[in-house]
Amino acid sequence: MKKKNILIVTQSLGIGGCETYILTQCKMLCELGYNVFIMAKDGSLRKEFEKVGVHFFDIDVSQKDKNTIENIEKVIQQENIDQVHIHPFYPFYSAVVASISMKVPYVLYFHGVIDIEDIFKSVIGKGISNIFLKNIAFKYASKYIYVSNEVKDYYENKFKLESNKGYLFPNSIYFKDLNKFNEKNNNRIKKFIFVSRLDEDKKNSVIQGVDFYIKYFLKYKDKYQESLELRLDICGDGNALIEIKEYLNRNYEDDYNINFIGASNTEVFDIICKYDAVLGMGRCMLEAIAMKKIAVLISYDTYIGCICSQNMDFSELSYSNFSGRCLNNGDVDKDIEFLLKINIDTINEIKKMNYSYINENNNIQLLAKEFEEIISNIIMIPVVDDIDSYVELISYHIELDNDKTRIIKLYENLGKDYNKLSIQHDMDVKEVINLKNKVIELENNIKEINFEFQKVNNQLDSIKSKKLYKIYSAINRVIKNNGGRR
Repeated sequence: MKKKNILIVTQSLGIGGCETYILTQCKMLCELGYNVFIMAKDGSLRKEFEKVGVHFFDIDVSQKDKNTIENIEKVIQQENIDQVHIHPFYPFYSAVVASISMKVPYVLYFHGVIDIEDIFKSVIGKGISNIFLKNIAFKYASKYIYVSNEVKDYYENKFKLESNKGYLFPNSIYFKDLNKFNEKNNNRIKKFIFVSRLDEDKKNSVIQGVDFYIKYFLKYKDKYQESLELRLDICGDGNALIEIKEYLNRNYEDDYNINFIGASNTEVFDIICKYDAVLGMGRCMLEAIAMKKIAVLISYDTYIGCICSQNMDFSELSYSNFSGRCLNNGDVDKDIEFLLKINIDTINEIKKMNYSYINENNNIQLLAKEFEEIISNIIMIPVVDDIDSYVELISYHIELDNDKTRIIKLYENLGKDYNKLSIQHDMDVKEVINLKNKVIELENNIKEINFEFQKVNNQLDSIKSKKLYKIYSAINRVIKNNGGRR
């Protein structure tokens, strides 16, 4: 039987948990004989995807214009795509519209517990997030795939999603990638690595990791009277990098051998194989355990502790995707004493038991059959609403939003030029008058756009009925009669 052509749509191919989740899945799908295509903004992991046979299309699917939708439709047609897998959250608009337009079934993925409504307000525009999600994106999705039970519970409760359409497919490890590594055991824990995005939401986690390491450093030095081989490397990049460095400089004057090694375009396995212990949360905890390393879980604002199947409930860890949410705080000092006293036999026992759980529950080869069953019977849900008028209205709303932003920026710049010219002794009177007139004209344009913008917002707010097409058609006629742009 011929394998299906699958198009995966995601935001980018940069370094991150979502991207690595998709890459691992692609390895499995290609190995099973599926033809896999991926559409995203180019990134450092692109070569890793292409190595396993994934066909790549460099398209920024977060863009809000009709051209993006048409580009997705073109790929669906050219590559005879059978189903579209859409990852959160920015592609939820353009990829959903394109799939429905081309009558190709699509699956929505959910990776984390965040306020999707706020994201959609920035993606599409004010006032339409819930309407689009509930009445279009969620309604016509063939299935939902969740990375953890926590995520499944969250979105099913928040949006009343049908539980019979929801499936769990956890973060997984492609264990064949580990065959090239030789297990290394040290009597002491000396080399630490923190693997994380260095963005604002992860900043406190990284800082707690630094504090943990420095405490360990000082107690290790006191116990063994040396610290030459101790080190903490921080792997990642992001908008909080400068803040984290400033925290270090402000609070710790001594040299504790802490190094920022940046983001890597190689897979995490190739990095963490050089270390004794891994700090972080989420997927990197799975990777550390699969590599038989000591894993120390540090959540967003909370130290959780050394992961050990003897003192932690792995089902609780797995429920929240190893994020540490909803778990009790760990005891930093107790864990440090434990790591300082640990011997090689205890280290091997921890690694063995942890590895056994991950191999049984997160080995993608063992989950392949289950995933094939999930995607084998994906069908297109018949579209009964007239979404063309709705999409046209959204496009008009976006156009107004862009016009308003552009004109306000132009107005602000002209205002600055006008004020600057007004205080110059040798000012050109004609130029000042000309600028003043332009400012007045722009002020009128902004008033006009604000009026039209509010009118469209009011129309969007009125779209609440499940029988949408009559309302959409009426709105569309009003816009056309008023000379609305297209």
